[in-house]
Amino acid sequence: MHSFLFGCVLTGDRKVSFPGGGDDLREQLTLRTASLGLGARDELHVLEVQGETRQGSVARVPVATLRPSLLTSVYLGGLKLTPPVTFWLTAGTGPLYISGQHLVALTESDAAASRASAAEREAAAKASTEREAEQMLALEQLEEKLVVVSQA
Repeated sequence: MHSFLFGCVLTGDRKVSFPGGGDDLREQLTLRTASLGLGARDELHVLEVQGETRQGSVARVPVATLRPSLLTSVYLGGLKLTPPVTFWLTAGTGPLYISGQHLVALTESDAAASRASAAEREAAAKASTEREAEQMLALEQLEEKLVVVSQA
């Protein structure tokens, strides 16, 4: 499973769509917070999300109502959505920031490639450590020769 940071900002009547990566990916968008930004007017700001239900129909649902003088930020409890998803303000002008996490399941070939690249990184780190040890030994031998030469 790969995890990526997700974030967007809503202003005015601007919609933000999260289409996802395609049919061959299993992915999920997990929402964490919705927060009003500096300059948000003291009015109600309603965040609405549109996504697909389990039955395949489209649903529009308000998930947060914020007002700068009352509530500037809300934890969305890890609301899990399957792309495609669209966000917009049905009231208020924002700016309203949404943060979350985009999770993408690994296919078997991705998992094998990830394991292989981890092994390659480990081998490279080991080789680097061995080179550093050789360089340290060479420096110590050089210092010993310098000490012998300076004492003579």
